[in-house]
Amino acid sequence: MPLHNGIATTFPDIAAATLTNSNCLLHIGFIAKVNNRGAVSLTGTNPNTLVESYTPYFPALTRHLNQFFPVRDNLWLTFTKGPTAI
Repeated sequence: MPLHNGIATTFPDIAAATLTNSNCLLHIGFIAKVNNRGAVSLTGTNPNTLVESYTPYFPALTRHLNQFFPVRDNLWLTFTKGPTAI
């Protein structure tokens, strides 16, 4: 997928701006990864902030992913909480 590097490099800043513009008071540091099938993973850099705290912002994050990285007729699916071994 040609967008891998662009997403991984810039989406953490887009996500932080999205939360800041939404008046979110949570930690806004993120790491984005894109696997070889095109799935985007957004991981918070503060291990003390639970993913559940970010769920109200998942639709806005997905909207911005679709806005900044359009993939033709297929829209990105809304972010969901992923499994973790922690």
